[in-house]
Amino acid sequence: EEESTEEERDGEERGQEIQQDAELLARHKQRTDQVNSEVGERYEAEREKHCTWLQTKGIDKRQEPSRTSAQSIHPSWVPAAPCSVVVSPSRSIVEISDSDEGEDGMERMDEIELMPKRKDIENIYPVSMSDVNHQDTRVENASESLNSENAQGRRDGKARKEMSSEAQKRKQEKMEAKEEAKLAKEEAKRRKLQEKENLALSSGRKAMEHVRVLMDDRFVGYMRDNELQGMVTRMRSELPDKITVERLESSNLICVKRTVFRHRGSELEEVEEVAPQRLLVYPARQLVQEVQSDYLVHNVAQLKEKARPSSQIILFIIGLETFLRSVKDRKKLRTSIEESLTMLMIFQRVGHRRVEDEDEGWKVLKRIIEAIAEDPYKQPVPLLDRFKDQHSYVGNSSEVTPMQAFLRAIPGVGEKPAAAIASEHASLRSLAQIYEDPTMSLERKRNLLRDMPFRCSSTSAREERRVGIRTSEKIFQASSCFTSCSSYLRFADLHMHGRKCDLRWVRGRSHINAGLREKEPRKTSASCSSLDYATTKVRLTA
Repeated sequence: EEESTEEERDGEERGQEIQQDAELLARHKQRTDQVNSEVGERYEAEREKHCTWLQTKGIDKRQEPSRTSAQSIHPSWVPAAPCSVVVSPSRSIVEISDSDEGEDGMERMDEIELMPKRKDIENIYPVSMSDVNHQDTRVENASESLNSENAQGRRDGKARKEMSSEAQKRKQEKMEAKEEAKLAKEEAKRRKLQEKENLALSSGRKAMEHVRVLMDDRFVGYMRDNELQGMVTRMRSELPDKITVERLESSNLICVKRTVFRHRGSELEEVEEVAPQRLLVYPARQLVQEVQSDYLVHNVAQLKEKARPSSQIILFIIGLETFLRSVKDRKKLRTSIEESLTMLMIFQRVGHRRVEDEDEGWKVLKRIIEAIAEDPYKQPVPLLDRFKDQHSYVGNSSEVTPMQAFLRAIPGVGEKPAAAIASEHASLRSLAQIYEDPTMSLERKRNLLRDMPFRCSSTSAREERRVGIRTSEKIFQASSCFTSCSSYLRFADLHMHGRKCDLRWVRGRSHINAGLREKEPRKTSASCSSLDYATTKVRLTA
């Protein structure tokens, strides 16, 4: 734009200069015409005067000098005496003869040079005709040159204007192309960020950002009555915008409302749903009261009837061991609690999770909420694949295999029977395939492990025993229960008999195991290199 503006300014200055030259030439031509007119008038006046003078002298008009010769004649140059004047056309002189004859009888002719002086010519004719004609030629040439220059200037201006318009057009096209490239780059960047965001949403990495915890409006008072207000305070402080209070089926119920993102073709579909997992928070005092009044199983059964068929209820028990230490008849009470929890696990498919204080309770509850939020995005690992031998041991090589840990979690199955059964059936899948055989009778399935021998060390000698019918039936019931509905085991402990055991839970890489502290995967052999190990110390009580 600056270059085109400078070119236009130069063109305007050139045009002004040409206009000034044209005005100067016009004034000069006007002055020249005026001088020519004055010269012509003076010439005519001198010519009339000269003709009058010639007439007075009696000169014939036929001898009147031509205009060219007369231009050099002035009365002051003509002699006063009567004479005959002969003007030679070929010379600028006039021959004058006197009427008197000389002594020798011949006319005396005097040849008089009539050329005027230069000073007189300049006084009479300031500008000669040749100069005027030459000046006219110059004026015409200048006019023609001016016209040609004007035409050339107009052509140059038009060409510059066209070039400027072309340059402006190219510049505009270049700017438009640059703007389009910038917009395309921004669109590609935005699309890339959107794809990255969609991938993060569809993979569940941002699952906790789209979760709300549904809490009963009586829950705060319920926790305050059981001296667990600190847990509610922690929940509100760490999840300030994710808690919704509304009326639920029970005052101690916590649900999770989540937004699930799924790919529907090229689009990302957003579905809002209430998770099927439901947490029943039980302080130890409340749990003991319901167990003693035989109301626990009935209460859970009623809640399951109100909920959807796909719902999974987990009991979240807080401070049970601490409370049992302050009770006198703790052994009998512990047995009652174990029986109630066993009945809920086997017949109602209800798992449980134990914590001892509010701090641990909030940490475990938060991990359970995160696990529920990420649950739709994970590929569940079947229970039959979780309890596999594969020559991999949980913990150190001296500890139990996953199959042994599963068997020992069943009430009434000790360490030696579990080791003997695990040596015969290295994985839960091999045992389940036998139990699912349609050609085998139910009685035979119950007594499948009855006669399996195992050695136990007594005080003095080693003796051989058998598993027995009662233990065989328990293993059959537990296997049938866990293989038919095992989803709650991802969130529940296997608590049996109050015996302490280091239980390491084997799970798949994409499986959720809330409440368990994760460690780096430990590769024990080539066949189990794709397994992670999560560690927890649990009490084996039912």
